[in-house]
Amino acid sequence: MKAFTLTLIFLTSKFSLGQKLKDPYEAIPSNSAHESCILTLINDSIAEFRNIRTHMGLDFKSSFRYIKTDTTITIIYDTISKRDIFYKPPYLSKYFNHNRITLTKIKDGFIDSLNSLIYIRRSALPKNPDLFYLIDDKFYRQKRKSPKMNKRLQKKLKLISNDLDNYSFEMATGLKAYQKFGIKHIFGVIVLTRKK
Repeated sequence: MKAFTLTLIFLTSKFSLGQKLKDPYEAIPSNSAHESCILTLINDSIAEFRNIRTHMGLDFKSSFRYIKTDTTITIIYDTISKRDIFYKPPYLSKYFNHNRITLTKIKDGFIDSLNSLIYIRRSALPKNPDLFYLIDDKFYRQKRKSPKMNKRLQKKLKLISNDLDNYSFEMATGLKAYQKFGIKHIFGVIVLTRKK
């Protein structure tokens, strides 16, 4: 019985999509029309959104109730604190559709399909994410902290530069990049594909 209980605890912790309370989750937008924000689950029923503060910018925080299931959380736009009653932050107003946001749980975060956002636990995000290129179905990585250009990438881009009219260009970031390429590439993949 003891072995069964330990096995059950191990499997539950290993394969659960448990989101941690008080861990901040950063929204990674799929396009530049959305501003990024931070989501924190304060307790089992209250979520807090705040903007990502810029230099000399204002700091906005708003708390809301949420309901959770095994696979989703639904954040309801009913204000918790009195300061939120008179002010609906601009970075949040476009996210709330019919006064609620439904987020699907994934490992280390959430997906907001309606607003094309992916929320990733800040501790799971890389400090200096690399830039990826996908050229003719082959990945190339350019390290952001490295002053040297990836030589294979540089050679490939030089070949393409003479033939740009025959290539299509796409930039995938956020949820779009996650759906196509996985969590490692959420900060962006530049896709160059030869036209047929």
